[in-house]
Amino acid sequence: GGGAFGALSEALRPDSTTGSSLVATSGKAKRAAVNSGHAAAATAVTLGPGEPPFRQLVDRLGKCLDPALYRGGLLRDPTAATGYELHVHEVEVTQGPARREARSYLVRVDDTGARTTAWETLANLETADGPAGHLSPASVAEAEEAAQGAVTDDIGARRADLSKWLGNVRRQLGRLPNDLTDHIAKHSERVAARERIERATETRIDELQALASVEAGALRRVGWARVEPAAADSDLEPPDSERIAVEHVVGLLQADGWRVADVHTEGRGFDLHARQDSSHRCVEVKGIAGRASSRGISLTGNELLMAGQHGADYWLYVVDRCDEGGKLYAAYQDPASIFAQRIIDAGVLRIKGSDLEAARQDPRNEAA
Repeated sequence: GGGAFGALSEALRPDSTTGSSLVATSGKAKRAAVNSGHAAAATAVTLGPGEPPFRQLVDRLGKCLDPALYRGGLLRDPTAATGYELHVHEVEVTQGPARREARSYLVRVDDTGARTTAWETLANLETADGPAGHLSPASVAEAEEAAQGAVTDDIGARRADLSKWLGNVRRQLGRLPNDLTDHIAKHSERVAARERIERATETRIDELQALASVEAGALRRVGWARVEPAAADSDLEPPDSERIAVEHVVGLLQADGWRVADVHTEGRGFDLHARQDSSHRCVEVKGIAGRASSRGISLTGNELLMAGQHGADYWLYVVDRCDEGGKLYAAYQDPASIFAQRIIDAGVLRIKGSDLEAARQDPRNEAA
């Protein structure tokens, strides 16, 4: 077919007989499947973020979807109580005479202003019916200013890193003329050799200086979307429930010898990062005022995305009865696998209390 489906088909190289493709999410998953005796896995297309087929798929889908992205669309956020806009900007960054790369920025615009936001937040969004409406010039200007500020910061940081690297290289090369000629006994030969090496090092430094230059091109708006709030009132827990639950889990982990850092404001898709020797846990905490077995919990798309990426290192701690001080209901290792059958293409996964209780009976999960 044509359009987006044509790009998808071409990038994933479907079998000419079946018309389908076998896809592996990573090289590691493909090797594991092959080693387990799945012969067909050897022909699977590896679609991890660093793999050429993934980049090819993104590029080809981008060409098909660019016009629609620029026109804008309407989305809904099941995790938000207020609406906002998302703007995507792109800029070409040139390093040295030949190296070029496109950098993209996602900007959120709401009643408090405009700021860049993590791409992982897109995993929380769902499609919505209806037109996006008109894009106001003020919103466009705010988004562009925020994106330009991010470009300036990124370019400044890269220049600073390259300048530091170049300074170290300059010092190391500056020592070469003496280091490489000290063994020459005859003064005139030593001086001549030193001068030749100095000219060579100066030439090399000039080449590296050119390679270390970084410039950003003109910022380009790629697309935008209006996002409607869709958080269900029944899913919103009192703010104290979250605080009580996190404090409770921190205490449990520390009592077991874990070193714990609160990272919930860093947009990493989990609340706590715990370390113990060479082990670590990415911990998402859900606090409930009431009984988890009856109320259930919700996981956002971003949390599900991170759970899938971190696998067995990702833990879901459910603390219920937060209105009574909080009690650990259960801790689930690798919730993306445990609740895989419940995961659907939506911004929020609702896990019923009965499913929590069924998974709680698994001896791998820590219960209260």
